[in-house]
Amino acid sequence: MKTSRISFFNQAITISLVSILLFAMGCATMQSQGSPEADKTESPQPLRVGMTPNYPPLIFMENGKISGIEADLAEALSKELNTPFVFVEKPFPDLVSALVTHEIDMIMSGMSVTAKREALVRFVQPYMHVGQIAIIRKVDQARFDPPKDALYVNGLRVGYERGTSGMQFAVDNLLLAQLEKFDSAEAGLAALLAGGVDVFIHDTPTAWSISTDKSYADLMVLTVPLTREPVAWAVRKEETELASRMNAVLDAWKEDGRLEKILDHWLPVSLQTE
Repeated sequence: MKTSRISFFNQAITISLVSILLFAMGCATMQSQGSPEADKTESPQPLRVGMTPNYPPLIFMENGKISGIEADLAEALSKELNTPFVFVEKPFPDLVSALVTHEIDMIMSGMSVTAKREALVRFVQPYMHVGQIAIIRKVDQARFDPPKDALYVNGLRVGYERGTSGMQFAVDNLLLAQLEKFDSAEAGLAALLAGGVDVFIHDTPTAWSISTDKSYADLMVLTVPLTREPVAWAVRKEETELASRMNAVLDAWKEDGRLEKILDHWLPVSLQTE
């Protein structure tokens, strides 16, 4: 009997230890998986915002910081969506491919809506409109009167920025011109100042930028717009929910004046053609 009681006692201890071990393992598993309440408190993953900061006043570097219309809009949109944003710098011609290949999650870089881009990405509603314009040297003003006709003369040296709507306009329309591409607006404007080209094609925000920059005091803008283009943010084709949320934010901003306030800070009213 003594032996039986000891055996029974040892079995009871073994069962108790196994039960405790199983309970502990269960708790550890629950902690590793996380509770629904814990999941709700996790911070959302930041959205990677593709941009090219060489396009004042839409987006550019100022004192080592990304600044301009798109920077202000991105900050406000991040708060509205309750999601952190991280800027990812890319060359402008590479932004669409970077979005399609998931290197970035959205584009906020003063991008015009074109049929070619729309075939690859989903644009939200435009927040403003711009137009391509011709920039010349002031000493050549008489040569470009009337402005629009003068662009179509044979042999005119026309510069444009690679991958932009200005490039598309020049290639499609200025068939008699000698076309030269540049990697940035700054490079094209420098060539214009130096006499390397006769005209540089870019858009209205660039026109406003050079009109307030003393280093471009010898340049002027031909006031006849060559195109009218919507400017919008882009996401991947499949991101319908994100696009819908962004559209709702823009609707609210247009209604309560917040969008106009940001644009007014950076652009003269004459360039806001929304």
